[in-house]
Amino acid sequence: LYQDGGLELARKVFLDLWSEEFDRAGQGRPRDPKTALQEWAQSKGRPLPSYRVLDRTGPDHAPEFTVQVSVKDVDPAIAKGKSRQEAEKAAAKALLERVGG
Repeated sequence: LYQDGGLELARKVFLDLWSEEFDRAGQGRPRDPKTALQEWAQSKGRPLPSYRVLDRTGPDHAPEFTVQVSVKDVDPAIAKGKSRQEAEKAAAKALLERVGG
């Protein structure tokens, strides 16, 4: 397959045939939303998710971050959190819930 069709075709066929097995194998361990979104994007042959801070409000001792996560060919998701990391996890979770990942 690789010799006839190249790396991208071989990768696509491999992921199509084995993605369900990989999903089942990972069901026993909890994953944080950012890792789960990264794995979902890779399983679909897409680049890694990108995160962008859209806003930071509130005082220094109690900030609120608004973060957007984007994956190629998917509408971005936006979420808020008390830290950048918390907002990124919430955005990743929202995007995963929307795409069914």
